[in-house]
Amino acid sequence: MSDEAVRELCRVCTYMRLPANETLVAHGTPVTELYILLSGVATCRPTQASDTKAAALRRSSFFVGLNSAEVFAFKEGDAIGEEELLCEQERHETTILTSDVSEMLKIPAADFNRILRADRSSERSKLFETFESVPSMRALRRPQRVALARLCSMHCHSRGELFLAY
Repeated sequence: MSDEAVRELCRVCTYMRLPANETLVAHGTPVTELYILLSGVATCRPTQASDTKAAALRRSSFFVGLNSAEVFAFKEGDAIGEEELLCEQERHETTILTSDVSEMLKIPAADFNRILRADRSSERSKLFETFESVPSMRALRRPQRVALARLCSMHCHSRGELFLAY
């Protein structure tokens, strides 16, 4: 992320402190903000059997063995609502509660779109652009390309340089 994008985010964000067991995001509510967790823990919990994001997380091998009542824990530094904004979802698919007293920064969706989407210097943005330029990747839906970009890292190598990928 460019220095200018970071400065602009600092200008538009709002500090929040929430008590334990406070609902940060409720299933079915409009996606209007991005939250960056500064301290504390927030958990993503399924609210109904058709909760697609929670169901997908439960099927993911990373989440095998987690209690079905508590699907995913966000910790310090994690962004809550980022995927929904990047995928242009109108409503949240999960409910997210604070597990203990939590501090966070709130960034309105309009500012997120204006600042972060315009900043194409981040590694993830470059990966996402690369995926969009590959014909076989165009068959994937946008949320799938966003998820893939989150899992990958990009490295530049000189021609003829030996490298291993795993």
